Amino acid sequence: YLPSVAIAAVTGIDVNLAIVIVTLITIVYCTIGGVEAVVWSDFVQSVILIGSTVAIYAYLVCGTDGGLSGFVAKGLEAGKFKMMDFGWDWAQPVLWVAVVGGIVENLASYTSDQCVVQRYMTCRDEAGAAKSIKLNGVLSFVNCFVFFTLGVALWTFYQSHADKIPTLAKQDQIFPWFIAHELPVGFSGLVLAAVAAATMSTLSANLNSAATAITTDFYKRLVCRRGVRAASEEDRKTLLCGKVSTVVIGLLGGALALVLANMEIGSIYDVFLKFLGVLTGGLACLFLMGRFFPFVNGRGAFVGLVANYAVCFSLDLLPFAHKPHLLLYGF
Repeated sequence: YLPSVAIAAVTGIDVNLAIVIVTLITIVYCTIGGVEAVVWSDFVQSVILIGSTVAIYAYLVCGTDGGLSGFVAKGLEAGKFKMMDFGWDWAQPVLWVAVVGGIVENLASYTSDQCVVQRYMTCRDEAGAAKSIKLNGVLSFVNCFVFFTLGVALWTFYQSHADKIPTLAKQDQIFPWFIAHELPVGFSGLVLAAVAAATMSTLSANLNSAATAITTDFYKRLVCRRGVRAASEEDRKTLLCGKVSTVVIGLLGGALALVLANMEIGSIYDVFLKFLGVLTGGLACLFLMGRFFPFVNGRGAFVGLVANYAVCFSLDLLPFAHKPHLLLYGF
């Protein structure tokens, strides 16, 4: 959905058509290239994206009245740099809610998310995987600071140029609109290509990892009966299963993106966090049970997972007073 918003903003084509194009292109290169294509495209696109972001940051700050000092002064005056709220209201994203929810969210990702685990497995050894996790931890702080303050820079820029404020259907469209209409020609195309490519690489990584999980955890265990003589034939069938799974999951993802494009959504980031809390918290619990509580059997784990989803979907769907913030759903 997000790369399609960016493409639609710069080309003027309908976002639904952009979603179809992005989905098909991603499915093709992910199906043909496999995990190697995912890793190397991730690397190249990340370098371009980070470089572009720093350049845009500088452009926004320089375009704010007063430059850097104006950016800081306007942001401070409007409370845009307030990072911590020490309140105790669990319905608001206060500090303890963000910390507790963030721990659960990341615990699920770094223990149970096949997309992340797949990255570990592409490292040469355990030490390499550990280094990648540590580097990711450091870069996460840097990226969060840069991208959230980029929002502040967008706000101060348009405060200084009120005549340029666009009328948009969704607030998520403001950044691609700025890139398409405010940046110099040529540079804006490079940035939008980087944004689209980086989000498509994230999509491809998920397609690849989900197909791997289906192939290894279900097809090879339940369908494949591998014999010594039939090894090559089973390898061929396993590869075919992976490719078919990639295509099917990609089409399902494209269908969901079309749904999102036609929903009334204020912020896709909030929707993303809610999805994480509702859908992944139980996976972290399964991992912890398997690692630390060997006396829990498969039936007990399954019942616990069902109960987890009953609670999470109830929190999301049922209206009641004093509902916790969406960051706490997984907790």
